[in-house]
Amino acid sequence: MTGKRRRLHLTAPTREQLEDKISAETSGTAAPHPERVAHTLTVGDWLAEWVEDGAGESVADATFDNRELIVKRWLIPAIGDVFLARLTGEVIDERLASMTAPNTKGVPQPPGDETRWKCYSVLRTALSAAVKKGRIPRNPAVDDPSCDPSIRQPPPPHVDPLTPREQASFLAAIHGEHDEARWLIGLLCGLRQSEVLGLTTDDIDLGTRTIRVSYQLSRATKKRPVPRRVKLKTHASQRTVPLPGVAVEALEQLYQGRWGESEPPQGAFLFVSRTGDVVRHRNDRRRFGVLVRKAGILRDVRVHDLRHTTATNLLAVKVSDRVVQLIMGWSSIAMAQRYQHPAEDAARDAILAAATVAESRVPAPSFRSTRHDVSDRAGIVVEPTDAGTSGTMTVTNGEGRAIASTATLTV
Repeated sequence: MTGKRRRLHLTAPTREQLEDKISAETSGTAAPHPERVAHTLTVGDWLAEWVEDGAGESVADATFDNRELIVKRWLIPAIGDVFLARLTGEVIDERLASMTAPNTKGVPQPPGDETRWKCYSVLRTALSAAVKKGRIPRNPAVDDPSCDPSIRQPPPPHVDPLTPREQASFLAAIHGEHDEARWLIGLLCGLRQSEVLGLTTDDIDLGTRTIRVSYQLSRATKKRPVPRRVKLKTHASQRTVPLPGVAVEALEQLYQGRWGESEPPQGAFLFVSRTGDVVRHRNDRRRFGVLVRKAGILRDVRVHDLRHTTATNLLAVKVSDRVVQLIMGWSSIAMAQRYQHPAEDAARDAILAAATVAESRVPAPSFRSTRHDVSDRAGIVVEPTDAGTSGTMTVTNGEGRAIASTATLTV
């Protein structure tokens, strides 16, 4: 108390509520005004409080871990010293554009475009929570114009499917492995990594050759170190996917190896480690890296690239975007545009066809939707069979011979 008179303008819908406000102000129990709080609270103080409260309402464990990491590693060092009252869109863009963090050797390095955008996204969410709790009157990450729009826009999606030759090499590498069925489902059915690892015997119907995708395996987090099976978040993700014949054969071999002639137990995880535990995402990625090296694929390939490859193959056989959306479990049909890669194949086929015409001087052959590697007969040949609703996928070796059973995708 300084003895200085302070004039307040209070409003309320009713007289009773107005009297309550006056009483709270005079007794000192009223909540502090957002603008006054913003002059004493820094961004770092609020971010620490936000993370301590759970970093949002009803967030998944993995989401909380990611937000906590971004706050502690990037946001607090970069912008934590700024008072909330002085935080503007220009300050946000300037600090995010120049932020760095030490690498494993202690050398400061800037983040990649995707990490920078995630930092902005987390900061925007945290500031929205500050508005709801009365810490600030407005969200500068949303309301203020941006001086660098690239920071506030997500980077273009990274879509890099396996080439036909790489697919053939990968299929040859997994042939006969104990987890062949896991990788065939990932490559030919397009399930996400968490969806494949969360499959149980209840989800597989070998009679109808389908997979019911309704659950996924959660990632290990600090709060829950043991992965668990959780329901998929969106209705579009919950779907039934047809099983190609080659995947059915691999699953039958898996059943035979684990349970013999006995009936598989209900609810048993389909893919487990050699010790019988669920396969964790990290170990699954390591196993994938071993198989990629065995296949002779030299470039960096992610497990999720198998899903990209499935979508690319389906679109290559002229399956409609709507049907591909149902198979892949996309929430929007616009996702199909990310996976369409016909330009390179069409250009290569056109050049080869033109060369054939020039040499033989015969009418140009009709084009078909076939994805194969003309420089090497090893590859995957995908041919449409019925009005764009089904396709046949044949795996061949370097001599043009089939090295795996034909897999037909029909919807």
